[in-house]
Amino acid sequence: MFGTYSISPIALGLLLVYAASFALYRNKRIRVTTHRKIWNVLLLGSFLVVASFGLTMAIRRDYVLLFSVPFNLIFWHVEAGVVMTVVSVFHLSWHLTYYRDLFKRAREKESALRDAECIQEAERVKRACASSAADQSVETTEAKATRQ
Repeated sequence: MFGTYSISPIALGLLLVYAASFALYRNKRIRVTTHRKIWNVLLLGSFLVVASFGLTMAIRRDYVLLFSVPFNLIFWHVEAGVVMTVVSVFHLSWHLTYYRDLFKRAREKESALRDAECIQEAERVKRACASSAADQSVETTEAKATRQ
């Protein structure tokens, strides 16, 4: 019945609808929270379809279901997966600064730890040099005392 998946038309359609809702938000026809709620609900809905169809197919593979499904589960599972993937890209774009800052903070923390280790090592070397110098000073004083 269904032979090919509609990846491009779905992606293009969602991109156009997203552009329209973004334009409505930018022109202050809707609030940013409304704009995001629309796409979060669409993301949730597509996830629920993908998850429920995938789970149904997994159960159907191992067990006999008491009911039959009147449509091609794998086809609609994939189509909903395409929707979920495209909407996930929109969702990810909203949170890119969060992930960038998360990795930036991790690098800064790692750098600060390295700096602290370098400072500790420098202090240890300084103490070792100071005690070595003190030992040499004591030896020099003792040598002078024995020469006299």
